[in-house]
Amino acid sequence: MKKMVIRITTIFLAIALLFSFTACGTNEPAKATTSSTTTTTATVEPMKDITLTVWHSAFTSANEKDMAEDQWQINKFFQQFEDENPGVTIDSVYQADQQVA
Repeated sequence: MKKMVIRITTIFLAIALLFSFTACGTNEPAKATTSSTTTTTATVEPMKDITLTVWHSAFTSANEKDMAEDQWQINKFFQQFEDENPGVTIDSVYQADQQVA
């Protein structure tokens, strides 16, 4: 008796799930919409120089602490990014965490 109730419940849930999936779709073809074409002219201003400030501590290894900051690997990545993206300057600010300080 208990197995029969479980089977009926399972079948009922499967049918309900099937109907919920088919109810979301439609068989109607997409309707064509008409639209008018307007041409607008926009002036694009040249991009201004931008400075990004990045605060970091997790990206500096323990043996980099004795080096000059421009030799740190993360600052080398920042310099490469600046070289590839003219007009972008990255201001790298080191924030010592509690374990390092």
